Amino acid sequence: MINYSEIFNTTGFVAYFSNNDCNYTLESNRNRFISEVDLDYKYAQLPSQTHSSNIKIVNSSASYQDTDGLISTSKIYSLGILVADCIPVFLFDSKTKYFGLVHSGWRGTVSKITNKAINLFVSFGSKAEDIQVVLGPAIGHCCFEIEEDIAHLFKPKFLSKKNSKKFSYDLKNAVIDDLILLGVEGKKIINDDQCTFCNSKSFFSYRRQKDSAGRMLALMGWIDK
Repeated sequence: MINYSEIFNTTGFVAYFSNNDCNYTLESNRNRFISEVDLDYKYAQLPSQTHSSNIKIVNSSASYQDTDGLISTSKIYSLGILVADCIPVFLFDSKTKYFGLVHSGWRGTVSKITNKAINLFVSFGSKAEDIQVVLGPAIGHCCFEIEEDIAHLFKPKFLSKKNSKKFSYDLKNAVIDDLILLGVEGKKIINDDQCTFCNSKSFFSYRRQKDSAGRMLALMGWIDK
């Protein structure tokens, strides 16, 4: 697993990203992982992800349907998302103690789901410049290709033409660009630039494995309640 807890520099607050040691779509595997990092799986909230731009506020143990981002203003609940190429975006404000996790695939990136999360933080009293962001492993510019027919949806400065019909796109730098435009400080954006497609020893990749791909778990929450 990858431990991002030190980046957030707050006693009792933890953030992790699993490897491909097992498929975390299985609840038993998730519960084991959550327990191993000293969080309580009974209070772990994971949404039913649909590549939407929908974000929900977690204030109870509930079923968060059609949701690709969660934000908590409470220390009670931990947050998780499942990914296999899409960007796991970890968000934390050390002043308000609010935190969030966003699942940003290409659809979420185009629809600016991370922007929506930052704006929700601000609406609850956070300042953009106080928010620490970590972008976990995801498919890199080296491997993420799109067809010409949807290229118009993406920011031109992060597109590279590969051939007459395909482009490569830098999803992560597109998200970082959006964050900076919203006022998040560049020094507070950490990009773990490991490519999930390239690194088959450590990560699942939907683009590489298709329907046989498992999912990694991104997780964050409070050990000290």
